[in-house]
Amino acid sequence: LIRDYGRLDSKQLKFARAPAARLESGVAECDWYARGDGTTVVFFSEALLRRLVAAAGLVVEVCKLDRRLVVNRATGVRMQRVWIVAVLRREAAAHIGGASAGGKGSASSGRWSWPPLSMAAAAALLLVGI
Repeated sequence: LIRDYGRLDSKQLKFARAPAARLESGVAECDWYARGDGTTVVFFSEALLRRLVAAAGLVVEVCKLDRRLVVNRATGVRMQRVWIVAVLRREAAAHIGGASAGGKGSASSGRWSWPPLSMAAAAALLLVGI
């Protein structure tokens, strides 16, 4: 299971207004920004997530956008938050020796049994140009 920022999240729109926040990644659909504290953030589209997952040898079973209106009660600020949520599994050919390495899934089901791909790993794949 993966859950991370989706495209057109209110935070992305805030970053887009700052001229020096957007970082070049060499990937057309990558929305990669620098925060003020020096960390970076990627806002994923469904196409980008599917491409990164396929490059990692995984298959997307379900991919949805979770859109929520969040209201700050103290200030009254309304924010349209967007997260991308995906359920992944390993391809059947990716099983070593035809068996699931984690022991929780079975080789016939092809279910993902190890911890899912982290967003840090996905971002690393993105940065190396996969």
